Amino acid sequence: MVQTHAGEQTRAARTLAIDPHIRRIGFCYFDAAVLLDWGVKNVRNGDPATRSGRVLVPYLVRMLDEYEPEVLLVPAVHPGGARRSVPVQETVEAIVREARRRGVIVNAQTDEDVNATFRSVVKGRLNKRGINTVLVRWFPELKPMLPRSRQLWEPEQYFTPMFHAIAVYCAWQGLPAEGVRGSE
Repeated sequence: MVQTHAGEQTRAARTLAIDPHIRRIGFCYFDAAVLLDWGVKNVRNGDPATRSGRVLVPYLVRMLDEYEPEVLLVPAVHPGGARRSVPVQETVEAIVREARRRGVIVNAQTDEDVNATFRSVVKGRLNKRGINTVLVRWFPELKPMLPRSRQLWEPEQYFTPMFHAIAVYCAWQGLPAEGVRGSE
């Protein structure tokens, strides 16, 4: 059953979800709950402070121009939200200001929001791999990008921020109905 949320009128809206990191940005774009675009943008030029102001924020503003979302989903970067570096926190705050200036509804999702949403559908341990596997069942087009399991000492897989952006969207939107989820 689909979860209900406050602001139900925005559920069928054009929605852009982002997961910015200091070296890359994961994103997904939904229109009326249909996944239309997704990906990862590498951002590796300059030091972190330079990347934030000169590369990350302008790139995200261009995404607002291109997709014209009605809703922007971002990770919560306040205390209790996602652990992010100061430049990434500043990037999120800057894009939130720009989105609000344009009249875009902004919603910040915590990692706990995502985990609470997926707790009932992930078999086994609730971790990124489990959530990503569920997302691939719901969105089979993502299967070639599914990050493999990693050891603690290994770096995060390339497509992980994109999968997290999609998980954030699902946490905000609510889980698909049982019949829509595919075989489990």
